Amino acid sequence: MKNNFLKLLFAFVLLVSGTSLYAQSNGSATYSVCFGTSADPFRIDTLGAGGSTYAWNVSTGFTGTITGNTTNQITIDWATTPPGNYTLTVTETSADGCEGTPQTLAITVTPANTINLSSAVGTDAQTPCVSTAITNI
Repeated sequence: MKNNFLKLLFAFVLLVSGTSLYAQSNGSATYSVCFGTSADPFRIDTLGAGGSTYAWNVSTGFTGTITGNTTNQITIDWATTPPGNYTLTVTETSADGCEGTPQTLAITVTPANTINLSSAVGTDAQTPCVSTAITNI
C-alpha cells in the first residue's frame, strides 16, 4: 500500500512540476505572432514517464487550425485568426488518467502593417525630366 502511494505521489509531482509551455522555444509566458502567420510550432516539455496525451485549446475568437492536438508538440495556423489577444492552453493527462494543471501562454496576433501614401496637391502626378528635380511628396 505504501509503495503504491509513493509511486502515485512521485507521478503526481512529475506531472505537476515538470511541465513548461514554450512558443518557438523562447521560454517566455507571452508571445506575439503576425496576422496571417502559418505553421507556428508550440511544445510543452515534460519530465513524466511517457504515455501522456495533451489537450490544446486557443481562447474564443481563434479561427485557425491546430495540428497534432493530442501530442506534446503542435503547429498552429493563425492565417485566418483576426488580430487580438488570445490564450493558448494545454492540459496533460497521464497514461493513468490523472489530469495535470493547465499551462497557459498569452498570445497577441498583431495586425498586418499597412502603408498610407499621401502627397500634396500637384505632387502626385509628376513627370521626371533630365536634370529636373522632383518635388518631394
